[in-house]
Amino acid sequence: MIDKQSPYKHRKSVLIIIFLSSFLTAFSVYTTVISAKNIGMELGMDAATISWVSLIFILAAAMFLIPFGKIADLYGRKKIFLTGVVVFTVSSVLLAFVDSTGAFIAFRFVQGLGAALIYATGNAILTASFPPTQRGKVIGINVTGVYIGLTLSPLLGGIMTQNFGWRSQFWFNIPFGVLITLLVLLKMKGEWTSEKREKFDYIGSAIYALFLFSLIYGLSLFPNIIGFVFILISVNGVIIFILWEKRITYPILDLNLFKNNRYLLFSCLVSIFFYVSTIALALLLSLYMQYLLDMSPQEAGYILLIQPLFQAIFSPIAGRLSDKVEAKKMVSVGLIIVLIGIAPLLFIGSGFPIYLIAISSAILGLGTAFFSSPNIRAIMSSIPKSSLGIAASLEGTMRTIGQTFSFGMLTIVFAVIIGNVAITPPYYPQFITSARVICILFLILTIISLIFSIFRGKREIEGKEK
Repeated sequence: MIDKQSPYKHRKSVLIIIFLSSFLTAFSVYTTVISAKNIGMELGMDAATISWVSLIFILAAAMFLIPFGKIADLYGRKKIFLTGVVVFTVSSVLLAFVDSTGAFIAFRFVQGLGAALIYATGNAILTASFPPTQRGKVIGINVTGVYIGLTLSPLLGGIMTQNFGWRSQFWFNIPFGVLITLLVLLKMKGEWTSEKREKFDYIGSAIYALFLFSLIYGLSLFPNIIGFVFILISVNGVIIFILWEKRITYPILDLNLFKNNRYLLFSCLVSIFFYVSTIALALLLSLYMQYLLDMSPQEAGYILLIQPLFQAIFSPIAGRLSDKVEAKKMVSVGLIIVLIGIAPLLFIGSGFPIYLIAISSAILGLGTAFFSSPNIRAIMSSIPKSSLGIAASLEGTMRTIGQTFSFGMLTIVFAVIIGNVAITPPYYPQFITSARVICILFLILTIISLIFSIFRGKREIEGKEK
């Protein structure tokens, strides 16, 4: 529970702190999209390994979001949030000094752990700090922080990479991390915990992390036989996880939350399929523009700036509307707009006009803005307040699993069509084929997300406080 003096005290400070943390984590994820080529060239990465620059961060976040959300509910969301900011900042320092692929991947994984601690608590703290009638608005503001980070990351990331090297993007994180840490210590008063006293499910957490890692790693090795082995391990892990969670008294993920709650279940599925179908497009287009169009990181950054800029502009509007309009309608409209944005990319090739990439990016940004805030609010309002940490983790996990699968699909398609070689002119035709296959898959997955959105039902537990 929040500060005992008032359930909504210090909320302005809380909003500023969560907003800054959302900006920082989003900025850090997507600066590497612009600098991936430079990182890969300096550290000697092949095409498939380059995708791990972003994938490993998101994989780490996905593996530990649910466990960290449960820990936050039990022991304090502020403590977990602060720990995440510190871990994220320290790992940024370490990443600025790496000189090998192995070290980069390892420290990037640690940075993903820090992000997981932040993701698991941010929206939960916001939801607990504001009354139900304002939650859509503040979630929209927070999502704007994410999209400002996404907006500036290709622009500043391109400028920093081109003029100061790719390591400068990690130095950029450090003062922000220190500032957020000080603000938490000085301005974020009180603590947020569940009133329930439960034991932490260590075994369930380990099984969850293992099956998710096995699945993503197996997909990255596909179609190698070792990849099939890891996928099989993951499938068995899912079965064991479900059986274990149903058996114990205090599960890491209470599966009863989904029982007779189609609204929550379908909202989660909508989120997964949406992020699978959109997140890796930025990396794909970045590589296309830098390799096939011979654009500099800074020039590519200007084009990639368009989508998050539209998201940042329209997210506050979407957030306010989500307090008044049914989430299902807004999300469905957003997904239809996204479909329109992906469609032109099906024809990407060596002579593909740059203005079509810009137009598609703008349309994708608009659609994403109308998707994100309403769907987050739908998930957060479908779970009791005592489990807000799990709710935030669930929403974050759906997002990061979707992001992980998105980059994972990119890795698989590159590995199958291009192979474990660097992207050089002789392999540009294979790259174009890969890009078209990826866009077709993403279009299909967006349609699936739209179907789940339409049929999710009307159940929304607004401001459920128990």
